[in-house]
Amino acid sequence: MADAKSNSKKHTMLFFASTVLPPPAAVITGWIAKDHDGLAKAALIALTAVLAMLPPLWGFWLKRKARLEERLRQEALLAPIIDHMSESLTNPAKSIENVAKIQERLGALLSGNVGARCTFYAYDKEEERFSLVDVWGGAKDVPATFEKNSDAYRKLKYAMDRKSDPIYTGDNQDPDANLSFALTSGHRSTIVSGSFAGDEIMGLLIIDAPKPGCLPRSKVPPTYVWVYASLFGFSRALALRAGPNSPEIPPQAGLTPSGDGSPSRG
Repeated sequence: MADAKSNSKKHTMLFFASTVLPPPAAVITGWIAKDHDGLAKAALIALTAVLAMLPPLWGFWLKRKARLEERLRQEALLAPIIDHMSESLTNPAKSIENVAKIQERLGALLSGNVGARCTFYAYDKEEERFSLVDVWGGAKDVPATFEKNSDAYRKLKYAMDRKSDPIYTGDNQDPDANLSFALTSGHRSTIVSGSFAGDEIMGLLIIDAPKPGCLPRSKVPPTYVWVYASLFGFSRALALRAGPNSPEIPPQAGLTPSGDGSPSRG
């Protein structure tokens, strides 16, 4: 505790010395330099320039420090996912258990990073339907399945087939929306991406948020979505690899199929 207080005090003093003091000090040294000549004047002018540069340099250092800390945080969160994947490959008997852990970490990490709800649906090629795996970062009252031949299924199948090309919808109530689909009522911004393992379709990743326009490409780049969609697809492939009779990852308790799979409009 003493070390934490000492570090906090040092940080406060450094902040004060780097942001509050330099501007007035630069004014004072500049004023003093007017009354000097030669080497003394040059030194005072140089000191004034250094003092003027301190605040922006402090800001640059803080941004760099924040980026480094965020990178280390992401690495720490992703490391267990890699471990679970490796164990699933070397010990298929634990695949189902590890896949559940992988998907839980992936969903929580993605949802926290983009500040929106994330939902993953597994694709059943034989039954031609989507089945809910889990929801992270928002209300869980989403359809448990999207059945074949429903309007929602056709829209989602089209979005899923666009490998590595997520569909961004700024407002699904807009008549010209890229994809007029809402997972649940009240969620108007969406990103829908197919989830693949190699060339094999594994499922669908849906990121959505209530406010229109809050999930643009600039905030959530397509490559970023593709990475997470691919990781979800790989985790799904690991579960299937455990054997044809392996139990599926259980859906959320209390969820029931939504009939034809048509969601409510946002």
